[in-house]
Amino acid sequence: MRKVLFVFQIIVSLVVITAAVIQITGLHPKAVNVAVPMVGLMLLLQGIGNWKNDRAAAITGFCCAGFIFVVSVVVFFS
Repeated sequence: MRKVLFVFQIIVSLVVITAAVIQITGLHPKAVNVAVPMVGLMLLLQGIGNWKNDRAAAITGFCCAGFIFVVSVVVFFS
């Protein structure tokens, strides 16, 4: 299970880095709308990975991911 989470974290990290480069270079001015939810997904994956070892860190990660998702939806629809 940890290897699968690790692979997903690498994939999401690459998407975030790609979206950041696209945003910085100005190729797509709304690329941040993709990058921010992916950061939330990364926190969610880290929370799942930390659940057995450190529940406090996992719960904090889940709360931060939820906050990021809510803010992303509000910004997207405003």
